[in-house]
Amino acid sequence: MPLGTDRRLGIEAMIALTVLTAALAMGQAQDTKTFKDDELGLSFQYPAAWSFRQERLYSVFDIPLSTGSAAECRIIHTNFRQERQVWQDIQKEIAISMERRVDSQWQEIILGVPLLMTRLGHSQAGADKVTLVGLLYSSSAQKLNFRLTSSVVDAPEAEKAWRDALNSLRTTDGQLPQTQDPNSTDQGSTDAGAAEEPEDKGSLTLSPKSKAPVQKKKGSEVWTAFLDSKPLSIYAPKDWSFEKVDKGWAITHSKVSGKLLMSIHAGTDADAKSSVLKASVASASRFKSISVRSEPRPRNTKAGAIHHSISRRGSSDVGPLALDHITGWRDGIYWRIDYEGADTAKDDVRQITKLIDLLSVEPPQ
Repeated sequence: MPLGTDRRLGIEAMIALTVLTAALAMGQAQDTKTFKDDELGLSFQYPAAWSFRQERLYSVFDIPLSTGSAAECRIIHTNFRQERQVWQDIQKEIAISMERRVDSQWQEIILGVPLLMTRLGHSQAGADKVTLVGLLYSSSAQKLNFRLTSSVVDAPEAEKAWRDALNSLRTTDGQLPQTQDPNSTDQGSTDAGAAEEPEDKGSLTLSPKSKAPVQKKKGSEVWTAFLDSKPLSIYAPKDWSFEKVDKGWAITHSKVSGKLLMSIHAGTDADAKSSVLKASVASASRFKSISVRSEPRPRNTKAGAIHHSISRRGSSDVGPLALDHITGWRDGIYWRIDYEGADTAKDDVRQITKLIDLLSVEPPQ
């Protein structure tokens, strides 16, 4: 029996609608592009409606949103091999230095490895913003570090769009990544700020000018330390003085107005780097605002030590403030110097730079 005209037209309309819906869905599914980064060893799909550009130091996605505005996501190559908590502490310190608020920190799992997350609140050009920071804690030398920024109103939509893209994250070699081992002997460098004392990996006492014969380096005074009953020689320029105090050694110089406190520890270069980061995080709350934060790459000093440092300049409740945390490491021993002075103490910096370049702790020669 033939179908009635109205019924036939209704069925045809339903079929047409179904075909159109399927076509639209197929078009949307295919309307994507691929982001691939060989150095990170990762790729993912993202909507073609997003705009992408490559800056000198990072990649940038502009993500259009339903409100007519756009979120920005930066992808940064980050060399970080320390403990997970050190990374989270660094984010807190950076937030303080940039006058931002840490709303929450947590950990997720993606591709079987931790994704370390921080959500920040801040103001930008008079508008309230939210920035989502993530680090894929894989064992690769360069790690995926993203920063997604949007307005407070747009934050849920921006985060969902970014997470949808991350759901397609894959390794370029087809192998699942491994979680970073912070105790690996291949520590590399980190790009990545009253200080907390690191855990010692040996007992150490220090006494000035032992009577035991020690060969002096030119222009240096020699002090003797004992680590697990084994003697060590501490070489420092002779225009500096060392005085034993409760938490280490107070260091003074006639041309330095700030305060310096030195402690000595047994450990690896990674322990020395971690000590600087922890000290910097612990002292960050002393600033009301930070105008300059410097974390230069590790370097070798003239005395043969590996040098790490974090320096900050800004203001506190009582006036200008300068805080430096500095370590030197050589052959299983590292020493940390914590400096506190005025923001404008340029003479201090010149003298401390000379000290760091010549200071050394090593077995007697």
